[in-house]
Amino acid sequence: MIRLFVSSKLESGCAISITGSEYHYLTRVRRTRSGEKIEVRDRAQQCYFAEIRSIDAAQVEIEIGEQRLDAPHSFPLILLVAVPKRKLLDDLVRSLSEIGAERLIPLLTERSVARPSESRLARWRKIAKESERQCGRAAPLIVDELCPFSALPLDLNTEGTNIILHPAASLALSALLNSEVIRAPLTIAVGPEGGFTSGEIAFARKSGFVRAALGASTLRVETAAYTAAVLAIARLGGFG
Repeated sequence: MIRLFVSSKLESGCAISITGSEYHYLTRVRRTRSGEKIEVRDRAQQCYFAEIRSIDAAQVEIEIGEQRLDAPHSFPLILLVAVPKRKLLDDLVRSLSEIGAERLIPLLTERSVARPSESRLARWRKIAKESERQCGRAAPLIVDELCPFSALPLDLNTEGTNIILHPAASLALSALLNSEVIRAPLTIAVGPEGGFTSGEIAFARKSGFVRAALGASTLRVETAAYTAAVLAIARLGGFG
């Protein structure tokens, strides 16, 4: 399904004109034709089915149909991820968006090597927006500002369960997620290459984080984050 984003508030039965970047997307990227069915999302994140009525050199006229009420929603999962080297977080942003994570907070830790610029943050948010169009989720993955791990707000998640991944933890993440102590929303912290320092682990435990391990293998940052997210979303009722 071709998906479109508009800045106005929509309602069934209205007709609107599409110009600018979304006009380019419809005519140049997707090469749509009159009579084609599309999906439109408005500024209130409401989804509607629509039909293209006409196309000319300056605009596309579309008619808004019924509201779509079954758009996929995100799950109450926050990922705190130490930014890996190179551009490895790009693919993770896309993957977390597709599987339904709600929020990503890129972390700077004591062992972090990567120090991404503001342009990288803009790039991650652009990827999240593009993924929203591709996978059809009801709202984009939230990508926060870069945050030092020691500066995480104390009220980040006071209602649910906070977990920090650590290879020396005696409890497996899968076992913890299947236990009765788990409460949504979930927050999972993933450290850099070399892991969190002992001081960061102590800070996390004082802040209410529970330690858990992913297994015996040493995983890359992005692999650990994605694996943890899949396990958590399955626990939250994702994947059918």
